[in-house]
Amino acid sequence: MQIYNTVEDVAFDCDYAWVATGYAIISYHQKTGEQHFISETNTGINGYINEIEIDQNGLTTTGLYFLKNNLITKIESAIIDSALSDSYHLYNLKVDGIGNIWFSDYNHIIYKYNPISNQCSVFTLHESNSKLLLATNEIGNLYALVFNYTTGYFLYVLNENISTVAALEQLPFISKYPSSFVIDNENNFWVTVGAEVSYGKDEY
Repeated sequence: MQIYNTVEDVAFDCDYAWVATGYAIISYHQKTGEQHFISETNTGINGYINEIEIDQNGLTTTGLYFLKNNLITKIESAIIDSALSDSYHLYNLKVDGIGNIWFSDYNHIIYKYNPISNQCSVFTLHESNSKLLLATNEIGNLYALVFNYTTGYFLYVLNENISTVAALEQLPFISKYPSSFVIDNENNFWVTVGAEVSYGKDEY
């Protein structure tokens, strides 16, 4: 697979691996090796592609655009345009099991957009200045993992409202920000963090 620029995000459907590389989308067929290269210049996408997500139907959502049957279409929504007007990037893009599109903006305000009804719900977490990671499950819930060096981890579930799932104790080592957060089919939460010690590599 030819990669241009840096790899920003990766997603998988039943047949293809999809890669977002900043100014392009690359699909790679896992059985045949067939590749498709879609660059910003020939899609009409205006901006940096930093998130990519797959829904149940193989639709690839990248920022405010979606790709289906090799056609790029912009998601037309005034409330989304307003939400992103003060920040260049859309962050933490997720598509849940019932088709809602979730994302956050630069200020960690979380949006749930329903493309069928063209309705958008807005959620504001208390820890707005902390590290934020999002994960979804198949029944339409969004889980928000918030990390702060002072207060530790907080886990929230969002659907119609915000509910606290857990306030987790800090890990027993000096932890960097979480780098990934996913939910498996049994609703277990998985978090990857880095670890730092002061004694050398044998103590990691």
